[in-house]
Amino acid sequence: MIEHWRADEVQDIAEGLIPSFHPHVGGLAIVYLFRSKAAEKNGKKVWGKARKITGLNAYLASRGNYDPLAPVAPQPVYVLEIVGEQQPLFEPAQTPPIER
Repeated sequence: MIEHWRADEVQDIAEGLIPSFHPHVGGLAIVYLFRSKAAEKNGKKVWGKARKITGLNAYLASRGNYDPLAPVAPQPVYVLEIVGEQQPLFEPAQTPPIER
């Protein structure tokens, strides 16, 4: 099973670079995710993938911040998936010694 988790480090870097190199995407909703395993296409590993999510999925991604009676559809959400290794919650070497 492929797992996904937030890529906060990537988001921090991207938010610093986007205004300088891609100002046209500055106002878009972008979700940055790591995935546990690389996808394959034509026998080759795909290390990153971007996709546009619209409609019901965009509504669900907005966490319900959408008024169904409003005449405007929810804004699309862009998802950027990157293959990464999940970091442990703590490093064993950093745990304090047990006092007895």
